[in-house]
Amino acid sequence: MSPPHLPGQPRRGRPRARAIALRDGALLVIRRRRHGEDYVVLPGGGIERGESPAAAVVREVGEETGLTARVLRALWVDPDEHGDIHYFLVEPGPGTPHLHGAELLKHSPWNRYAPGWLDLARMDDEPLKPRGIAARIRLLPEAFAPAGPAPRVES
Repeated sequence: MSPPHLPGQPRRGRPRARAIALRDGALLVIRRRRHGEDYVVLPGGGIERGESPAAAVVREVGEETGLTARVLRALWVDPDEHGDIHYFLVEPGPGTPHLHGAELLKHSPWNRYAPGWLDLARMDDEPLKPRGIAARIRLLPEAFAPAGPAPRVES
């Protein structure tokens, strides 16, 4: 939950949750085009009132990619001017990512959403946001683990 607003301090938005979902040497991403800018982001979005960050990341992966997800472990929390961002390592369910949910309704030539896989070896070749996230993903031992499901860690 966000701290109360203090006079003279900027307002903060609602916290968000982001998924780092790995499969066969690739990262689940959303390729975006918005306001004329092409970029790549991790699946995720706002945490709803009463929802845990872990539940939010599972819901957001489903809404944005059509895939199920299972949280393996919490990774870190980054403070942000819009609200804290909770990062989770998740195991994506089977299937091919496809545009789904609210993003399907918002999709247009000016506001494009394209879920898919990004080869981990090509992370530096793509405009992956937020800046510096590729370096943090490389530090995860799971990024270089053999293919197959990762063990679930309760948090």
